[in-house]
Formats: sequence, structure tokens, C-alpha cells
Amino acid sequence: MVDANEGRVYVRRRGRMTAAQVRAVETLWDRYVVDPGDDRVAIDGIYPREAPLGLEIGFGMGRELAEWAREAPDWNLLGIEVYRPGIGALLNACDTTGIENVRVVDGDAVSFLKRLGDEVVNEVRVLFPDPWPKKRHHRRRLVNASFLDVLARVLVPDGEVLVATDWQPYADEIAFVFEDHAAFRGERRDHVEAAHSRLTPFERKGLAAGHTVSDFRFRRIG
Repeated sequence: MVDANEGRVYVRRRGRMTAAQVRAVETLWDRYVVDPGDDRVAIDGIYPREAPLGLEIGFGMGRELAEWAREAPDWNLLGIEVYRPGIGALLNACDTTGIENVRVVDGDAVSFLKRLGDEVVNEVRVLFPDPWPKKRHHRRRLVNASFLDVLARVLVPDGEVLVATDWQPYADEIAFVFEDHAAFRGERRDHVEAAHSRLTPFERKGLAAGHTVSDFRFRRIG
């Protein structure tokens, strides 16, 4: 789905939901899922406490976001996803493991970020976004110059952006847009073997297929 006015770059993928995911959506939605509305989003209306704010855009099945929440209980974390089975899986994981610092937005990340206030986010993670490999679909890619303009506004000074992809043409494009943007400084690391002990499913799949995985860590300066 692409909305010329909002700049939406996502397609809502359909997927078969398990009974546990259906039950989680039906019973836990109001507890974890945020309705951002159409106006400016107030973070203090989402969380009951002040804390550093981390975002994961396109969290898939939610494994990495749940792990982040367990590793950083003193952070407020917000996951943005449109894949309903993944949302159900994350809600179920939060409920069964007692995670209280995660909230979820079911919708487009860019339009949500545009409604956030200035300098309210401490870290953004975009792990293996859809590379849209066909040239006619490149306009749907999430990481581009206009997306970085939005991130530069919502990130606090020294706030970080972590991106990973195993699609090398997209990795080169990501490197270019970050390096060309005055608000960001950072680095790219390419690897063909596991760089750490905990791999995302997409990373494991890419490495198994012989792909090079590119990890980016950029900091908002100024």
C-alpha cells in the first residue's frame, strides 16, 4: 500500500494466525496496542513513566523487540508493525513473560513518526526491512532521504539508528543516504558469518543463503 499524501511504504501482508495469536489479539489488544489517532502523538500519554524511548520499525514476529524489552526494563519500547500474526505473537510473548514496557502501533511507521514531537526518541531499530528488489518498487523502500529527515527531527542528540539488511543493493543505497545526510554519522559493517550469538530469523536465513549481511549504526549529531 502506498499513499502519495502520507508517503506510506508498507504493504499489509496477510498471514494465517495461530489460535494463540488470535486469542492474544482479542484479549490483549487494549492493553498493549496504541491508537495514535490523527493528531500529534504525546508519548507521555502512552507510558505511565518517563524513560528513554526505543522504537523498532517492522518488528516481524516480535522476538527481537521482546528480547530488547527484557534486556532494558528501564526503557519504554514501541514496536510498529502491520503484520497481524506478528502483532499477535508479540502480545502473547509480552503477556506470558510479564513484559510491561512494550507498546505497539498497528500502522504505517512514517505517518506515525511525523506526528511525534521533536527529540523524543533515543534509539530506532530497523532490522531487515523489505528490500523491494524490483526497480519499479524501489519507491516503497523505507530507508530513504525523507525518512532520515523525519528521524533527525524525532531523535534526541546522540540518538542512534540501527539498520540491518542482507540485500546488498539496498545496503549500498542505505549507506549513501545516511552518509549524504548532514544529521548522521556512523559506520557500516559487512559480514558473511554470524557476528553475534543471537540472530534474527531474517539474518539466519540470509547467512544460510550465502548473503552478506550489512549492519549500520548511525548517531544523530548536532
